[in-house]
Amino acid sequence: MKKYQIIIEGIEYGASGHNLSKKEFDSLINTGKNLSDIQTVLPNYEPWSPNFWSVSKPLKNDKLVISLKSENEEIIWSASCNEFNDIYDHSEQFPDIMKYDLWDEFEFNGEAVCHEEHPYILYYQELNQGTPAKFIFESVETPKPQDFSIVYGTIETEEDEFEYIEKVYFKGELLSFEDINWDLKEIQRIFKVYG
Repeated sequence: MKKYQIIIEGIEYGASGHNLSKKEFDSLINTGKNLSDIQTVLPNYEPWSPNFWSVSKPLKNDKLVISLKSENEEIIWSASCNEFNDIYDHSEQFPDIMKYDLWDEFEFNGEAVCHEEHPYILYYQELNQGTPAKFIFESVETPKPQDFSIVYGTIETEEDEFEYIEKVYFKGELLSFEDINWDLKEIQRIFKVYG
């Protein structure tokens, strides 16, 4: 068995949703769009510890590149998302893939579109460029893009819909996101109030 790495390069989509009261919503409508202004209304607010949801995953767009590296850090191949399978493409070949809990559901209530249950939301968004994800795994044969299947998650805001990589499987086995401490270049940061 040889060790391999899947490296995902492109843009990291980081975002969170925070439920607001009507009073907080009214106060935030008149404040600026940075954290210090928001903390005058919500003193304990922290974008990555909201009371609703948060996500930080690779954004699926035309800048996303997935590469396979050997244990010697040599690039074996690079591909776009279109060259990989959707989870349904592997369901017959690897039937256990359909048995994972929540394989096709959010692990949080991810949305930034207000409705009766969540009428007021403070939405935070960060886009960072670089290497947002890495997976390490073993294989007897050199893996091909067709050996992988990807599950995508979606966050919908009033202006946009963001699709990101939620889970990656190799021949039916769920891979774990590795902790990486590589620097990402921030290209956008916004706060928006929806209600």
